[in-house]
Amino acid sequence: MKRIDKSPTDKNLLESMRDNALGRNDDIVGFVGMLDEMEGGYSLCVDGPWGSGKTFFVKQVEMLLRHENSNLMDSYKELEGLAGRKDPPEPKARQDYLPIYFNAWDVDTFPDPLVALVGTMHAEYPKALVHGLAGSSAGDLLGLASGVVDLASPIVGLANPLAGFATKIAAGITKSIGKVAKSFGTKSLIKSFDDRKNLESAIDKYVDALLKDTGDRLVLFVDELDRCEPGFALKLLDEMKFVTRNDRVIVVYSTCLSQLEKAVGNFYGEGFDAHRYLSRFFDLPPLHLTRVDGGRYLRLSGHFNADSTLVSNQISEIIDVKSLSMRDTNRVISEIDSSRRALVERPSSSLITFIEDQLFPIAVAIQLTGKELNWHEMASKGDFGPLWKYTEDLHLFSTNSEMIANSALPASSSSSSSTDVWDYLNLLCACLFSADKEADKFESKFYKYMPEYDSIHSADRSLFSRFRY
Repeated sequence: MKRIDKSPTDKNLLESMRDNALGRNDDIVGFVGMLDEMEGGYSLCVDGPWGSGKTFFVKQVEMLLRHENSNLMDSYKELEGLAGRKDPPEPKARQDYLPIYFNAWDVDTFPDPLVALVGTMHAEYPKALVHGLAGSSAGDLLGLASGVVDLASPIVGLANPLAGFATKIAAGITKSIGKVAKSFGTKSLIKSFDDRKNLESAIDKYVDALLKDTGDRLVLFVDELDRCEPGFALKLLDEMKFVTRNDRVIVVYSTCLSQLEKAVGNFYGEGFDAHRYLSRFFDLPPLHLTRVDGGRYLRLSGHFNADSTLVSNQISEIIDVKSLSMRDTNRVISEIDSSRRALVERPSSSLITFIEDQLFPIAVAIQLTGKELNWHEMASKGDFGPLWKYTEDLHLFSTNSEMIANSALPASSSSSSSTDVWDYLNLLCACLFSADKEADKFESKFYKYMPEYDSIHSADRSLFSRFRY
């Protein structure tokens, strides 16, 4: 089985952009164009639900920025002439960007976000350079980074991890706790104010050093903020003001705002306006990702061959109509493909095709996307009303299910009522979803419709066994 749930490696990112598998190349190009228009420091938010492909998107933007900056080492032939970038802006409008990706969730157990950010910047920066970073330049940059952390440490109450080993850090934390315990007098408040101004100045110097001979502006991609411990996430947002005040810095947060709002609301308590609170950290309204084109994504996944048109069309309809996230799409495609490959070859029929290419994919999608349907209860009653409710807006399924039912009803019936159709479909599902003993009573009723079912039920009942537990 070919794995489809890909991690955002350079290879996977490039393949996705080369084929425009997610249908977001225009969005990537448009986002970079928006950066070109910005003057001064900016703070942006890319909003999307979990699993919608936010990390893929920001890492692809990061890759394009690196590709277009001749001062950096990364150049990708796959991105040459990317749609919309064939005629780049005039030289004066074009800016070179130094992009750095920061996964906040990876470090949310660290005492202070700002220190973790500086550490990440210092670690990632040399990897982007054409000739690396060595000699006096490396020492100078480390000195500036350490200076930032030195100033941040008294403010946030921890030691400088760039200045020594764990024993020094532990000693620094102990010492800081003692300082925090003291009451603040006027002199302490003035010193605290001075420390913050000095910290801002140190960050400016560090940013200038990072951008020397590498670019015009620094773009920080802060990802997974909504997954962080709430206290850490709030502290990070608050401390980023020291960074975003710099006119040469753009910060891009990629997060699920609804989840972040819930975390912030729970942190501060009932009645707190988390939406309004968070909006003050962003200079523009949240940017929302284009929904993945289900049909295109499925075709490029390479999972279903030319003989699988119906199942591909049905899965595409589920993805598009039910607005499946990229993560859910990957899970559904992989699971359906894996299960279908386990089926034995046997003579086909319209009923078998309907069961395997339409009914089964829908049941899998329901199960994997967290929809709460009690399969056992529906099967024992022989009433699958909630399933039919889910499929109401799936036109392809609705059309074919009615056609299958009508073709199976007795030929003596001049016309079949909707009740006849639903009776047939409920019996069909009861035979497939029920446990063996329960299925017997439904199968005896089902024979009057479709005797051929007796020859296929063992294979397809096995396909649906996952829904009996």
